[in-house]
Amino acid sequence: MKPLIPITLLATLVVNIHAKIPQVLTKTTRGTPVIQAIDVINFAPEGVLLIGDGRGAQILAIKTGDTTAGKPFTKAISGIDKHLAGVLGTQAGGIEIIDLAVNPA
Repeated sequence: MKPLIPITLLATLVVNIHAKIPQVLTKTTRGTPVIQAIDVINFAPEGVLLIGDGRGAQILAIKTGDTTAGKPFTKAISGIDKHLAGVLGTQAGGIEIIDLAVNPA
């Protein structure tokens, strides 16, 4: 039985796929963008945080610089809503956590 893709061609494709990973951000701008609403949040490679702001009609790509592996949490963070509210300068009842993104590093 003959393989559908010759083994040498398959090996070449695999090597080329892994050898040419493009840089996530090719042009960056420093600033303090105004975010009206965080509708979608996710991470791209190289520690780039992606924020979809539907109300502001924008997608922000934030270069966090965090590309090294961290120590994973082993238990839930109790009162995380209060901690976040404190950072944001509001009350825990004034925020709602609807999504969460974890840096794959």
